[in-house]
Amino acid sequence: MYLANLPMLYNVAFYIHHHGSGHLMRALAIAPHLNVAVTFLGSGLREYEHNIPSTIRCIHLPPDIPGLDDVVWDEISTIDSFHYAPLNIAGIRLRNQILSDFFVVSYPMLLVIDVSVEIALFARLSGIPTIIVRQHGKRNDPAHLAAYQSASLLLAPYAAKLSSECLPWVDQKTFFSGGFSKFTTAETIVSKMDNISQVAVMTGKGGTSINITFIEYLAKNCPLYHFHIIGELPSNKLTFENITFHGSSNDPGMVLELCNTVIGNAGHNTVMEIADLKKAFICIPEKRPFDEQLQKAQLIKQYYNIPVVLPADLFTTDWNTLLYQVGNNLPDWQGMITEQALSQISIVIDELANKVFRSKI
Repeated sequence: MYLANLPMLYNVAFYIHHHGSGHLMRALAIAPHLNVAVTFLGSGLREYEHNIPSTIRCIHLPPDIPGLDDVVWDEISTIDSFHYAPLNIAGIRLRNQILSDFFVVSYPMLLVIDVSVEIALFARLSGIPTIIVRQHGKRNDPAHLAAYQSASLLLAPYAAKLSSECLPWVDQKTFFSGGFSKFTTAETIVSKMDNISQVAVMTGKGGTSINITFIEYLAKNCPLYHFHIIGELPSNKLTFENITFHGSSNDPGMVLELCNTVIGNAGHNTVMEIADLKKAFICIPEKRPFDEQLQKAQLIKQYYNIPVVLPADLFTTDWNTLLYQVGNNLPDWQGMITEQALSQISIVIDELANKVFRSKI
């Protein structure tokens, strides 16, 4: 007999990968909907501490890359079940010690991993139930499959129809929450046809081909459009009247409200924010491991007729024609965003906790 469906206390921790800011933004969106203690674990959190509420505990992990004293580190040997497992790096030894100690003192706990095969498998070896956040791309390799097998649940922050090609059991193990962004619970900003000359250009922190040279090219060749640049690009080199640099902003909503069309990369959060705000979109997918952005771009082109411009074509595309066509034909983003996604994730996490921690009597 089991004590099922009883309220219980447990902890939820998020392991947050340091590449870019999208992994953290997802965790920040989900965390307020959880009625339990929440901890963020990662080696890139300090840069964003001003964005993280004081109610969330942060544990800063040492980096897993070679330090100055790691003179004999080795990444040569290949292990099919891992993506990154170099030898002789002090930071990896120390971070695993910190994680192991945390698992002991925080149990019962669920670990949400966004993303790392190695942390997923380490947690499983430590007896910690895990939820792995799925990303787009070609992820049928042995390492991803081992991590997926080890997890108690897979979480896809998008609709099922946008699932990447995968083995049937992977989708069957996945909760598809539907899309969400930091704007999901805010008042929706709707584009209007009278601001088609206003274009936002968003640059992420994960690496982008949208650089100052491309911004200059846009401004010179599209004088009838005004470009609002959101992101960390040097603004002192250009003095075009049709460019406004807004810098890096935690809340770009006010700028996006001015604009009809957005030019940006195919990062998950970028796509979801644009869909949430019902903006026209020109997608520039960047090179990422496992073709993540390229595959996402192909899916939103297929389902939402979003134009895709490859980085190699940035300076050969007729941007005047493209901006005119896109600006006068706003996409129907129906089905991309699920308003109840965050509350549903909270319910699913609570159901999983009651399932894996229930006591036998």
